[in-house]
Amino acid sequence: MFIMLIILTTYSSLYVAEALDNWGPYVVEWKKCHGCNSTNMGSGVSLVSNMERRHPDPIFHIMNFTITDPVRLDEIKVTALTVKEGRKVLFGKRKLTKPCDFYASFLILEKTFHVDKDCILRKGTHVFDVNLNELTRFFMGKQFIYGHYYVKALALNKKKMIMCVEIVSIIKKS
Repeated sequence: MFIMLIILTTYSSLYVAEALDNWGPYVVEWKKCHGCNSTNMGSGVSLVSNMERRHPDPIFHIMNFTITDPVRLDEIKVTALTVKEGRKVLFGKRKLTKPCDFYASFLILEKTFHVDKDCILRKGTHVFDVNLNELTRFFMGKQFIYGHYYVKALALNKKKMIMCVEIVSIIKKS
């Protein structure tokens, strides 16, 4: 859930003046939301992630994140790309170092991943199940820049990648 919050904060904080003619009420078409296919994932961590449509309309992201050995979360990075003139271009980047030093992010991490005050992700399986449409509206509001977006979020410690999630979505005029 915390990584989704960082992703949506990245989306919502990157308004650009040139896009104002391509901005307004929207609907989101979710194309992909899954764990990255990465050989850089650290040992002791597994991630199973998928999207699910629940009747009648909501799209949910379900992620089962299993940690076999406790690991410290040191940093979260999010990169968002969009398509301009047929090419992927940088839309924005965010980096949150020491995420457990911030009260709000610590509370979310504590609830979702049972981290302790030292930002250690505890051994076990952690389930993340969220309505993507509700979460998007909460952070992006009722209006946003239309376009095709590619987002990659990484959770890292100093030695390895802990988790990686990729999201592909199209934001269209409603």
